[in-house]
Amino acid sequence: MRAWHKWGLGLLLGAIVLGLIGARLQEQASRNRARMNCRCMSNLKQIGLGMQGYAEDHTETLPSSATWRSDVFPYVKNHALFTCPCGTVYTMNPAVSEVKLSDIKKPSKTVVIYECDGEGNPLFVHYDCMTVAYVDGHVKWIAPEKVAEQVWEP
Repeated sequence: MRAWHKWGLGLLLGAIVLGLIGARLQEQASRNRARMNCRCMSNLKQIGLGMQGYAEDHTETLPSSATWRSDVFPYVKNHALFTCPCGTVYTMNPAVSEVKLSDIKKPSKTVVIYECDGEGNPLFVHYDCMTVAYVDGHVKWIAPEKVAEQVWEP
C-alpha cells in the first residue's frame, strides 16, 4: 500500500510541476504576442511619421502607392519597419496615392497604411484586429466590423 501511496504522490507532484511549466510557457507566449502587437503599432507609427516627412518635402503631397516604400525609406531608414513582426505586409491605400494633404477632408479618419495579405486584402492578426495608420499620423487597431466605417477615399 505504501508503494502505491508514494507513486501517487510522485504522480501528483509531477502533474503540479508540468502545470506550472505550462502556465509559464503560456504566459511567455502571451507576452511575445503582446510585444509583436506593440512592434507592429510602432512600425506603422514610424512609417506614418515618414509619410508626413515625405509630404512636407514634396509640396504637401503623399507618395505614390507604387513606390511608397522607397519614397518613405529615407525618412525611416529601416527596411524592417515595412513588415509586421508576425509576417504580414503593410500596404498604402491607393486612393490617397499622390494626393495633397489639403485635399484630404478627414485626415484623422482617412486610412493611409494598413496590414494586408500582399494582395490588398485586409488581415486581422492582432487580437482579431487590423493595424491601421491614418493620414494625420495616429495608429490604431480596428475590428473587421469597423473597416467599412473607416474613410478610404480622400
